[in-house]
Amino acid sequence: MSTTSPLQALTLLNHGFTVRMAEALDKRLARMATREHIEQAFLLAYGRPAEPEEISESMRLIEKHGFVHFARALFNTNEFLYVY
Repeated sequence: MSTTSPLQALTLLNHGFTVRMAEALDKRLARMATREHIEQAFLLAYGRPAEPEEISESMRLIEKHGFVHFARALFNTNEFLYVY
């Protein structure tokens, strides 16, 4: 089983490269409605559709913190970082 360490997670979450890539993803999907934005982000990041619960949780996160924070969270998951 692979996992990230706390230091890796903090670096991935806050590193300038990760922030720039999250902003680039936001710009790429900016013309879409929030739900479409989420669905497309999951397809691009994970190569799979988002589950209904993931969509609702993602919408709450976006409403509270914005899409760039959501994209940074996607990039910081084990599913994004590792091939299973």
